[in-house]
Amino acid sequence: MKQERMTALQKVFEQLIKDGKVENQADLANQTGFAAVPMSQMLRGIKPLPYRLLETLHNDFNINVNFLVSGGKGEIYLDEGPDILARVDALEKEIDILKKQLEDKNKIITLMESLQHVQKEIS
Repeated sequence: MKQERMTALQKVFEQLIKDGKVENQADLANQTGFAAVPMSQMLRGIKPLPYRLLETLHNDFNINVNFLVSGGKGEIYLDEGPDILARVDALEKEIDILKKQLEDKNKIITLMESLQHVQKEIS
């Protein structure tokens, strides 16, 4: 039995599934605006990739179009560079805020426990 080579689009599809961005082939077709049969044909390399698909994968999923048109050479995703650093900074700030909120809640719990102890002593 002849083993077929995986197309670049199949590699992208598998990565999108792994990253939780699509659930299955029908979901990929739906999210990119294509019917199931043409998507299946494109995934198998039977049908060429239309510009509209390349544009959608690039804009909606940050897919490196060069990866697709070169037959799978290079990185699947575009390098996000400074965007990733900005997101990391934002997440670190959010973590700091959540830590402060947790500290405040723990202080409230401690005060409530002290109040309950005092109330028991009074009773």
